[in-house]
Amino acid sequence: LFLCSKKKASSSNSTNCSSSGTDNDSNGHSNIDSPLVMNLSRGLRINNPGNIRPDYEIWKGEQFPSLDSSFKTFKTMEYGYRAMAIDLYSKVVNDGVDTISKIITKYAPPSDGNDTAGYITFVANGAGISPDQVLTKQDFLTPTGNPLMKKIVSLIELKEQGVTADSDQLNTGY
Repeated sequence: LFLCSKKKASSSNSTNCSSSGTDNDSNGHSNIDSPLVMNLSRGLRINNPGNIRPDYEIWKGEQFPSLDSSFKTFKTMEYGYRAMAIDLYSKVVNDGVDTISKIITKYAPPSDGNDTAGYITFVANGAGISPDQVLTKQDFLTPTGNPLMKKIVSLIELKEQGVTADSDQLNTGY
C-alpha cells in the first residue's frame, strides 16, 4: 500500500509516496478497492510507475492476474521500478530508442492524446540533458545504477503518476 503526502517543492507541488500499512489481501498484495488505495493514481495502485502495458514479456514480480486490463500489475513498487528500468534499457540498447525524444514518443505518443512535446521537455530539462542526447548501454551499467537513468525513471514517474519516486524503493528496484 502506498500512502502519499503533499510536499512543497521549490517550483511546484509534488507528492512523496512510500510503502506502508497493512491494507493488503490474503496474498500480501495491495487491496486495490480499499478507500486508501483508491485515491492514488492508477500506476501507484498497481505498482506500475511507468504504466507498462501488457505484452509478451513476463517480468519478475509481475502479479497474475493483473488488477488492471490496460496495464501490468506488480507485487511491489520495487518490482515496478525494476521493470521500468529494464524496459528503458531494452529500448535504448536493443531497439534504438536512444534519446529522451524517442523514449517519450514511444511511451507517450501523441496518438494517445499525450502532450508528447511537453513531456519530452519536462524529462530532458529535469534530467539536465538535451532531448536528443544519445543514451548508451553505459548509462545503465554501474554497480549502483546510473544517476541519470534513475533521474529519468523518477521524472517519468512524476509525469505519469504525479509523485516523486521513493529513493529507497527506486534503489532497491534498480
